[in-house]
Amino acid sequence: MPLEYVSRRRLLLTGLSVACCAGICLPVSAQTALTAGLASGPQALIDGAEPIGSGRFSYLGMTPFRVTLYAPQGEYDPDGSFALQLIFLRRIKASRIISVSINEIKRQGFKDAATLSDWRRQLETIIPTMEKNGDITGVRNGQGHTIFYLNGQQIGAIRDVRFSQYFFGIWLSARSRSPTLRKQLLGV
Repeated sequence: MPLEYVSRRRLLLTGLSVACCAGICLPVSAQTALTAGLASGPQALIDGAEPIGSGRFSYLGMTPFRVTLYAPQGEYDPDGSFALQLIFLRRIKASRIISVSINEIKRQGFKDAATLSDWRRQLETIIPTMEKNGDITGVRNGQGHTIFYLNGQQIGAIRDVRFSQYFFGIWLSARSRSPTLRKQLLGV
């Protein structure tokens, strides 16, 4: 593998990590969010799903993904059904997505090592390496479970209310590392 490729890849992954941690993001218009849309699978799980807000992560001129929050009639309820869609603007390895997710769950205060290990194992069977223009959507259903969709096709689920709380909290909780993006997603 050429050294130049490895250096660019490290820079991208470092930039993604810093952007996710620092909350660096740029707004995305509501029209862009609407045209991105949800695939029929998630829409079928959330009656009347409408976009609430969107944002882009950007760092050093790179934008790894765009995020949009959907909820019934555009009304977010953390205890109800909603969906968070990430559209990747660059290729990101599954291992990186999973590591950042688990680290952010820990940062929010979840410390049960056995449960974290179990969630990591489950994510490793669900989350793929994301290619440019690919989208992954996490849906929190009415029972509090997280169902994942890749480009509109269901790829797995984690049926643990605590996982849903902390996973979606990466973007939506008051403890999110990205308060600006959180406000954009919640439309506040």
